[in-house]
Amino acid sequence: MPENIGLTFSVGHLLHEMSYAAVKSAAPLFLEVEFEKKVSLPDWWPKHEKFNQEGTVDMVLRIADKDEAAKYFGFPDTLSDEVLVDFKTMGGFSWREHGKKQFDHEPDAFGYLAQLAIYRDSLGMNGGAILAGINRDALASPLKPRWITPHILDKELERVKAAVQGALDGKDPGRQFQDRWKDNGNFYCGKGGKKGYCPFSKVCAEREPED
Repeated sequence: MPENIGLTFSVGHLLHEMSYAAVKSAAPLFLEVEFEKKVSLPDWWPKHEKFNQEGTVDMVLRIADKDEAAKYFGFPDTLSDEVLVDFKTMGGFSWREHGKKQFDHEPDAFGYLAQLAIYRDSLGMNGGAILAGINRDALASPLKPRWITPHILDKELERVKAAVQGALDGKDPGRQFQDRWKDNGNFYCGKGGKKGYCPFSKVCAEREPED
């Protein structure tokens, strides 16, 4: 666990470790589990002192024996060799919303899909990934894993690349999140009486809506 971090992040690290132990203890023998895998970010990622050049993948599930795995999942040639897994510690409300979220068209204001897409690209994977929610408000709650399809991750990767290139070119992104998600973005953008979490919410509020 990193030193000098706040209580919320300390709890998050602890719950991650507990989740790792739970998955490891329940994993079948044909499945290898790797935790906190260090990765170098892709070549297209900005090479700048303010941008991290490395990241840490929470978990990679790797099928070590396809014949044995096929007894549970189907024919061996339908299986991916590796699956990326990312854990997110959430409050009770967010954990419940996570369980029913439609990732193909609902807001991703905390950047969970963006992180998954970047790490997946870093590892050279092309399949889907798992985003697992941990309920920090009710520790007896089970992990809530959601499968993120390759199509969603491919689309998100292209969006992230365009956003990064726009930033490097000095292009003003405008009211992008609010324009994309309309009223569904209020929770994050700080409109409609909502608190807002985006650090640029004040800047966007001062903008005139684009025609």
